[in-house]
Amino acid sequence: MGRSKAAGFAVVILCVSIIGLFVPLPNVNRSTWLTKLFDLGHVPLFVLVTLCIWRIDGRKVWLAFGLASLLAIVMEIVQLFFDRSGDPLDVLRGVLGAAIGVLVLQIATRSFKWGPTAIRAALAFALVAWPIWDSGPVLIDAIWSYRSFPVLSDFTSPWEAHRWYLDSAHLEREGTSEPGHSMVGRLDLFPREGGSGAILFPIVQDWSRYHRLHCTFSFTGNDLRLLISLRDGKKVAPPLQRFDLVRDFGPGRHGVVIDLQDLAAGTQFAPLDLSRVQSFHIVATDLTEPRTVFLHKIYLE
Repeated sequence: MGRSKAAGFAVVILCVSIIGLFVPLPNVNRSTWLTKLFDLGHVPLFVLVTLCIWRIDGRKVWLAFGLASLLAIVMEIVQLFFDRSGDPLDVLRGVLGAAIGVLVLQIATRSFKWGPTAIRAALAFALVAWPIWDSGPVLIDAIWSYRSFPVLSDFTSPWEAHRWYLDSAHLEREGTSEPGHSMVGRLDLFPREGGSGAILFPIVQDWSRYHRLHCTFSFTGNDLRLLISLRDGKKVAPPLQRFDLVRDFGPGRHGVVIDLQDLAAGTQFAPLDLSRVQSFHIVATDLTEPRTVFLHKIYLE
């Protein structure tokens, strides 16, 4: 490939990369694992950006690093105006990606003078260690969750708490003597106007083959009012209402069964699209003091 063609190709790749960071994400893309995947993607993206700038600006390595790092900062600021969230950690990921790009270029052009291959490999690992440590558990749990489906949650995964979005709550795994189960999820809830609870974003969103959702949980103390619901991400126009199961539960163990086909038919609520279920919600309302709920298992059948 000629020098001018290579530079032109680099310009195209650079423009596509920049535009991709400005595209608003649809509402369905709210899962923690997908967010972390996009976060981790900043690293290879800015490796590519650094390589493209290096090819365009006359193969000046450190100028390419400086421009790529500056671009990482500017793009996070500009994203605030494109229905995206600017994140200082994404700036750090971008700078790390630019640094890895410099390392790649120096190795490729044989200008890297910092010792043998082992040292180069150690340096490369050091640059990517934090992004992998930050995103790795979430992505590993996503694979675990995919392989466990139609079980949505049973806390067998060490990283399962990452599947949940918490609002005025804390969630962690805890051992149990329950037959057939070694772990449960301890959900600590704290009083908050509007309710406090947890939202599970399932990895597999197509539930159209299943008929019922089972949710088993337990708690002690006084009665507790819980809201259990499902969302498909679609807007609902009045007078239709989304499905919300609100019930007062007494202390002890409870098994809630939700008829999915009935929700899909929309006999009482707005029809639920079982081919793209976005989230499962369990929320405590009317709390006057901290409470604890143990989540045992949530699954489809």
